[in-house]
Amino acid sequence: MGKNKDRALNGLQAAYRLVYGAEPPPDLKGRITPGKKWRHLNHVDESLPESWLSFMNDIHGIEIVSTETGKSKERIAHLIFYFSDKTNDGFINLFRSHLENIFKIPTDPIVRVGVDIGNRRRPRIVLAGAVRENTAEWSVWWWKVIMGLFIAASDLLKEGQND
Repeated sequence: MGKNKDRALNGLQAAYRLVYGAEPPPDLKGRITPGKKWRHLNHVDESLPESWLSFMNDIHGIEIVSTETGKSKERIAHLIFYFSDKTNDGFINLFRSHLENIFKIPTDPIVRVGVDIGNRRRPRIVLAGAVRENTAEWSVWWWKVIMGLFIAASDLLKEGQND
């Protein structure tokens, strides 16, 4: 593995591993697609509609750190976040289980849920799916992600934690 064996996967690599169950190509770089700054989010995929970003911005208790709309088989659609309040990190597996229960309805497109240690050396949640941008299932997948995340955060996190 070389000198980077202890280095955290970037968001795109984590999403790739979650969707395909395989190690991502080592040269798969995150944040190379066109992005934009939107409110407190430093880099969001420029293809995400403003209305979706508004909904995501209103989800309390989380800090979104990576998005990708699914431009190709390698550039997996994903949303990755940390808890805004580090004291909630101990509840990450409970939060993951809650999301898995929300997303377990067997409908396509599938939302995969994973937890790993990110570049901040803290647990993060990865939501990923094998959907391609601007397809019929793309909008459905993103709305499932946004609404599922809103429900889980409303159920488990105190309002105002990311204000």
